[in-house]
Amino acid sequence: MTRRLNGGADMQPNDELLPCPFCGGRGEYRCVRGMRYPWVAYCVGCGATAGGSTFQNDEWNAQQWNRRAALSRGEALAKAEAQIARLRNALLNERVDTLWNAYHCGIERDGKWMDAAMSDAEWLRRECGIEEEGWIDAEDLKHRIPGAAAKWVKSLGGDDA
Repeated sequence: MTRRLNGGADMQPNDELLPCPFCGGRGEYRCVRGMRYPWVAYCVGCGATAGGSTFQNDEWNAQQWNRRAALSRGEALAKAEAQIARLRNALLNERVDTLWNAYHCGIERDGKWMDAAMSDAEWLRRECGIEEEGWIDAEDLKHRIPGAAAKWVKSLGGDDA
């Protein structure tokens, strides 16, 4: 079934076209009159086009559109995964810094560490899984900080958690 759209252009719905790589809109074949190769794969959402043929449902148009859509989705996924990794790394670094700041709210003396008051230091003790009161081994606490930060980032979830 052909219908008229946008200044008299003919549109043909087609299920074999993948969603638009730019906006996710529905792909259709569109006849652009006055062009040497008037039939193109066209997005009804944003107007993106691919191909160009003298035939309405040309397989070449579909291949051009679907190839670009597949590449674009793959590239978008790779970029998103890279951004997620950068954000997770930034969160991890921020959490490590926060834990170290809390460490410095305590007192270290003779290789032992203790929280000085009800403060970030008490939170650090809890985050690092230290339940005993009073002085604790400072080196043990220092080694627990990166693991506590990583555990927190992992608790946020996600595929690579």
